[in-house]
Amino acid sequence: MKYYSWIFLSSVCYGSDLKIPESLLSQPALSQPALSQPVLSEPFYLTSEMNRGEIPHSFGPSVIGGEPVVDLDSPVYKSTVRILASGVVAAPAPGLEGRTISWRCSGVYLTDMTILTAAHCAPALLSYSFEGKSYSAKLEKHKYEVFSVIKAGQKEFSGVKVTRTVRHPSFVDLWYTKMNDAWNPKSEIFDLAMMKLEYPLAYEKAPVSRVAEIPNSKETLIIAGYGKNNPRSEFDVPELRQALAPFNQKLLNKADFVVGRGSFAKPGKVSEPVGGCTGDSGGPIYQDLMNGTLAVVGLISRGPDETGGGCLSSLTIATGVWPYKAWIENTLLSLFNPQ
Repeated sequence: MKYYSWIFLSSVCYGSDLKIPESLLSQPALSQPALSQPVLSEPFYLTSEMNRGEIPHSFGPSVIGGEPVVDLDSPVYKSTVRILASGVVAAPAPGLEGRTISWRCSGVYLTDMTILTAAHCAPALLSYSFEGKSYSAKLEKHKYEVFSVIKAGQKEFSGVKVTRTVRHPSFVDLWYTKMNDAWNPKSEIFDLAMMKLEYPLAYEKAPVSRVAEIPNSKETLIIAGYGKNNPRSEFDVPELRQALAPFNQKLLNKADFVVGRGSFAKPGKVSEPVGGCTGDSGGPIYQDLMNGTLAVVGLISRGPDETGGGCLSSLTIATGVWPYKAWIENTLLSLFNPQ
């Protein structure tokens, strides 16, 4: 079984606060630009004339089977963000060199000035096919903007710029080509990254600042993101959606885990599916602390390919956050206190 990369409350575990310096929890707001129309993007949209059918959606997983978030006071809204990204394809890259591509992801508002997301949302390499042949090419001149409103099309800033991105140092682009079993790997993938913002987000956003421990076998979790709600749609207006999904199982690497009611042993399309889809990559899987606050337990990473049901499989593979708590804390310090 292959997978598709998604650029796709009974616990007594109450989560733990990250060791974040007080100065990072409340950064002074900088001057913000005037309101403008939002920049919209489809996942993996090519800016030049080209047959998009020849290029696979290598990036990315709104949430399938969920419901729109409409309350600005919702903790899910306050700590979930939309990320628009672009990069230039470096030569040599037949059919693509010099062209700009863009994609979208989701993320977690971790502190006033930082976003936690998936490492594959900040790719250094691109895998694609052209004229019947497969290629890999470098991506350069990355640009990232973070949006904070519930739905694209509402009045919002053109996006808060990301000034620095740090991927986990052990993450490897196109890692799935180097493993015998990319579906249930024995090795950790390290699919997480941190983004530093130019200034704090507006529109009632509030950082989550808490990390949950590993879920138990009967726990119901919250999955959220700005990805597609209908995988058959060629274009959709991104909106924040959320859904309840049960913890399914850990993977062999003990760092990644699965949520959803689908069969991991025999994945396929199910009736009334719930899970991630294109554009949800990097989005949060939350634990509800039952007191109006959330803790992040994982980041949406990937799911089955179309032969395994794709977005309709009710299977979402996540990178657990708890194994990387020390890396998150150390990265926060390095982002704001460079040596």
